Formats: sequence, structure tokens, C-alpha cells
Amino acid sequence: MIAHPWTNVKNVIDIILKMRYALLMRYDTVIFDLDGTLLDTLDDLTDGVNHALADFGYPLVSREHMRASLGYGSRYLISHCVPGSYDDPNYQAVFDDYLEYYRAHSSEKTAPYPGIIELLGRLKASGLHCAIVSNKPDSAAQVLGERWFSGLVEAV
Repeated sequence: MIAHPWTNVKNVIDIILKMRYALLMRYDTVIFDLDGTLLDTLDDLTDGVNHALADFGYPLVSREHMRASLGYGSRYLISHCVPGSYDDPNYQAVFDDYLEYYRAHSSEKTAPYPGIIELLGRLKASGLHCAIVSNKPDSAAQVLGERWFSGLVEAV
């Protein structure tokens, strides 16, 4: 016969200590991703990629293709949009063209998702620190963070 975990005093003490630790644990910082979490950046990203693809005569990509290619950084994104991927002889030039265009146009259609500004305000008012991490190029992340979240997050 197997004893119930609560009948073993050592198990009970271990469980109580773990519960006590969990109840006492208080996080003081919340870290958010930027693209697709705080900001809807899909249209500006799509425009940037399609601008670079058009400059090199490549076929444009759909929003759905872009959405499926996001999440692993700009180099990965461009590799999934350029025919031939990383092996394409124009890959680096397309990538550079995309970065230049996107840096200049990253805020045209981008906006916070509904309720995000209020959420960050409430978190700050409750004493929590907020920060943003992103695999977006740092210059673009800094511009977007400053534009939309100045005073609400402490670090980008």
C-alpha cells in the first residue's frame, strides 16, 4: 500500500515550505517583447521588406508570409523572403536596403495593441518596473520604445 503524500511528515513540511516560498516570492520587474506583444509592427515590417524586394526586382511577400517568417530576427526574416535565401547573391544588399528603409519608416503604421498603454501605466502605478527586450535592430527598438512607451518602461 502506498502512503498518501500528506501522511508523511517530511513531505508535508517540504510542501509547506515550497508553498510559503511561492507566496512570499514577489517579482518586481516585468519584461515584454516588443513586436507582436506590445506593438503591432506587421504592416511596417511588411512594407520595409517589400520595399527592399522591389528594389531588386524580387516578388513581394504577403502579410501572411511575413507573419510566418517573424520571430527570429531580421536576417532570418530576409532569408525567408529573398529567393535563394542566404545563398542569393543579393541577400546582403537586400538586407541592408531593408534596414535602411525600415529605420526611416518603422513608425508609420506601427501602434500599440489596444489596452497596452493602460496596462503599462497600471503596472508602473503598482510599483512594478517594466522593460522591453527585442531581437529588432536596437536603433529601431529604441525609437519605438521612446515614441510609444516613454515614462512607462525603464529600459529597452
